[in-house]
Amino acid sequence: MPSDDSQHSQPWRDVDVLLIGESDEECARFFGGECELTDAAARAFEDAFGVRFESTDEFLTFFRDQGCHLESLCAFPSHTSSGSERTRLLRESVPDLATRLQNLQPDVVVTLLKRIEPHVTKSIELAGLVVPLYVLPYPRKSQADAFREGLAAILRSRSRSRRAA
Repeated sequence: MPSDDSQHSQPWRDVDVLLIGESDEECARFFGGECELTDAAARAFEDAFGVRFESTDEFLTFFRDQGCHLESLCAFPSHTSSGSERTRLLRESVPDLATRLQNLQPDVVVTLLKRIEPHVTKSIELAGLVVPLYVLPYPRKSQADAFREGLAAILRSRSRSRRAA
């Protein structure tokens, strides 16, 4: 487990690939190495870059060093809300995410839940960005392979683009 989550959770240079989850709580678990998203993302990075991580801390450092960052759409724990309340919270979070997108200026955006894609799309539009948007399923048991393969393909594509530039 990382000794200082803040060193991993803050982007320290231009963001190449921005992953967007649903809530801050999800991001905190990711940077704390305490969720299936961290494990699946680490495996996707291993597949894409031909590396093996000995620890979550090693993965998170590599994640950041590759110009990757994770943000949340919603600052509130939306997963505990009812359907209509969750939709309202996500919709109201769009302008805040748009501001963060303007600041981060990602080259690529990857949405980690299909259901938040419309909100992320609206945030990208409000931010005035023209960037590719990929939508991946959250890596729960039945979707873990699709997530891993999808993220690895995006990372390989970005890696080739960076080498060609």
